[in-house]
Amino acid sequence: MNKLFHKRNTCRLCKSLNANLVLKLESVPSVTPNMKSTQSTDKNYDLIPLDLYLCRKCGFLHLFDIVNPTQLYDKYLYETKISIGLIDHFQNLCHDIINLGILNPNSLIIEIGSNDGSFLNLFKNYGYDVLGVDPAKDIVKKANKNNVPSIVGYFSSELAKEIAYSHRKSNLIVANNVIANIDNLDSIFEGINILLEDNGLFVFETQYGLSILNDHLLDVIYHEHLSYFTVKPLVKYLKKFSLEIFNVEKISAKGGSIRFWIKRTNNKLKISNNVNLFIHEEINSGFYNINYYKSFELRIHSIRNRLLSIITECKNLGQKVGIYGTSVGCISLIHQFRLSEYIDFAFDDNPLKNLISGHRKKIRVFNSNKISELNPSLIIILAWRYNKIIIERNFEYTKNGGIFITPLPEIYIH
Repeated sequence: MNKLFHKRNTCRLCKSLNANLVLKLESVPSVTPNMKSTQSTDKNYDLIPLDLYLCRKCGFLHLFDIVNPTQLYDKYLYETKISIGLIDHFQNLCHDIINLGILNPNSLIIEIGSNDGSFLNLFKNYGYDVLGVDPAKDIVKKANKNNVPSIVGYFSSELAKEIAYSHRKSNLIVANNVIANIDNLDSIFEGINILLEDNGLFVFETQYGLSILNDHLLDVIYHEHLSYFTVKPLVKYLKKFSLEIFNVEKISAKGGSIRFWIKRTNNKLKISNNVNLFIHEEINSGFYNINYYKSFELRIHSIRNRLLSIITECKNLGQKVGIYGTSVGCISLIHQFRLSEYIDFAFDDNPLKNLISGHRKKIRVFNSNKISELNPSLIIILAWRYNKIIIERNFEYTKNGGIFITPLPEIYIH
């Protein structure tokens, strides 16, 4: 296996060899803003294919090019607390779970991919026992320092056995924006089976495949996100673990996500009508037909061509061009829109690095308070979901003639 990445050839769910390449995107760097800089990563310009495959047997949408997870996550930098509105979102989820009435004073709540412990801390404040699991050693240290019990590791069936022995089974297992990041899903759900109490629940949030295509959420497609879940294939997949979805809901996180509520098949909780409604919507939309993806591809090409036309006009006049946002998704957009050669600098409210990877080029990153000083004529808001907040915070820039452009879900000039 290539140390950096490898390519699988079977469906991550049903293991079928029958899959279609439905969306071929621009390759993106192996180095991301979420990875701690080292001499090795700073020099690493490897570009890895970013292609989406649709399983013709079960309808699962996913990447086949798998970056070595130790490279991505062992020295992870991103922390939950830096995302605008995410803690409030988790607080609402915490209340929804508590209101279900499945927890008791002795409940153990486990989070897969617990990061800095922000979510678990909400339950800890209510007096529940909690345990986080995350591969990022430095972040786990911070969580433990903040009195959120956490262990370093990649969740799996083997680790689940260790937790069941050293701790106990759980009434609630949660995974927020992490299940899509894992290649071996069989081991994950085997682990859920091992750890979950008979009346326990597994709740996970992830990007919703249908929203990605319908709402042009191009920036959530990158190598951390290996899978783009929909309801229909997951319902069938979970049966082999004696698990089933009893409710599903769309949520606003990351522009359009989905929350799955999962129980054991012998749990008497009633299955919501939402499950079948989602499946019908997915089928009727054409999501499981390879032709459905062509319109998304054409739309992205149209946005790219118009964006490059506007930027080229600025550059021909000798003007500077910046971008706003340096997350992993923003880096992907730099490549999908082929912006590298036109960008003079990048801005971010909470930059994790001083440099980000363009195509065969490094782009200097500045805190957003440097916008007035550097004064580019044009700034492309790659962190487009936060465009209203960004524009409000930088009123002086637009007042003095600066232009913001939001590229998604369609181009808008501010």
